[in-house]
Amino acid sequence: MTDNREEMSGKHIGAGFTVSFIVGAAIGVAMGLLYAPRPGRETREHLGERVRWITMSPHEKYAYLWERGGSIGEWLKKQRETRETT
Repeated sequence: MTDNREEMSGKHIGAGFTVSFIVGAAIGVAMGLLYAPRPGRETREHLGERVRWITMSPHEKYAYLWERGGSIGEWLKKQRETRETT
């Protein structure tokens, strides 16, 4: 009978730790959002971008990075040309 009680109390402690961890993480996220260095709109946009990135398939990520790489390459080329003309 004591073995069963010890086993049940161990499960209870584990569940309590898990709940405490999740609540602590939620509080940390909330505090981070409240004290974010960006205005609310920018923070929401940034979070939206991060969520979209996390939920993208590998194929979508590759296409996105390929597209961004092209625009970054063009930007660098323009910067180089601007410096050469000045």
